[in-house]
Amino acid sequence: MRRLSQIAVRVALLAAILALAGTGARAERVPVVIGYQPGTFGGLPFIVASRLGLWQAEGLSAVLVSFPAPTPFIMAAGVRGWDVGAAGPGAAVIGAGRFGLRAVALTSEEGGATFLLAPRAFARQVREASMRVDGWRLLVAAGSASALVARSCLRWLGLDDASVIAVDVMATDVGGRFAGAQPAFAALAAPQAWQLLASGEAMPVCSGGDAGIALPGFLVARPTFAREQPDTVRRVVAVYIRALAWIAARPDELIPLARDYYAGAGIALPDQALRDDLDARRIYGAEEQRSLFDRSAGPSTIDRWVDRLAVWLAFAGAPDVPAGRDFLTGSFLPAGQVAAPQLPRGNGDGAGRPSRPRVR
Repeated sequence: MRRLSQIAVRVALLAAILALAGTGARAERVPVVIGYQPGTFGGLPFIVASRLGLWQAEGLSAVLVSFPAPTPFIMAAGVRGWDVGAAGPGAAVIGAGRFGLRAVALTSEEGGATFLLAPRAFARQVREASMRVDGWRLLVAAGSASALVARSCLRWLGLDDASVIAVDVMATDVGGRFAGAQPAFAALAAPQAWQLLASGEAMPVCSGGDAGIALPGFLVARPTFAREQPDTVRRVVAVYIRALAWIAARPDELIPLARDYYAGAGIALPDQALRDDLDARRIYGAEEQRSLFDRSAGPSTIDRWVDRLAVWLAFAGAPDVPAGRDFLTGSFLPAGQVAAPQLPRGNGDGAGRPSRPRVR
């Protein structure tokens, strides 16, 4: 009887030790707050990372915090509302100027997914420059990257950009006003461009890629966080690039996840639009990103992309445009190539769960 009691005590002690060890393993995960804007491509790899269990694989405990628009996302950086996040081209540059954000990796290059659109009935004539467009309206968010694409596309088409009348319209409102504004162009980036195309009212006559405009989106980090926790930033970058690798390698498996992701932001996109978006934007692996950030022979490719965008933003009157390229750094990128992970059947352990917008 005594021997059975001793065995029971030992089993209990062993169970307690194992429980404590498990608790310690969980406690070793490094916390990080991830900021993003739902309904943008930059946020999609975070959702993929959560679905694949990539956060815990890198020893991270990630909380995803969403913001309704670029401005509150940028402002939250000033009050430590997030640690690492995804920003579009304009938001990344302006955030770097205002709060010193560090651009530590590319989300994608989205010039090919940013369009000048014309009414379907006139798209061919516009592309062939066989009709006059004097006095046409141009529905576009003033000072945006889409406005840069519109101006460049009109010139690429051989049209006088001064001959159209720019009307400042939020990107989310362009689709609803397009039919009633005719004759008119619209300049839109994804996903709103795909919504207007799906409606059948418009056709693209030029993309940023056609006109030679590169629009890099960035994974950005708060400067104090990057300085105090560089290893955590490297882990987040590794997670993000692994998620991008999976997106590039398994588009068919991505479609249902992407459909739900955009629908959660109130954006209904047909599957073909989701596939077109993947085809239109450029996604880069770790090795390609290191090459794009490389300054060994002078200014990097990304330096040149950002210089052109920064000149436009300053010309358009945007505040806080940084004067230099110091915010661009490839020092947090993985040293080797990153393979695409497998999609699990379950939902992981809840790491990286989205939450309501918050500021801490």
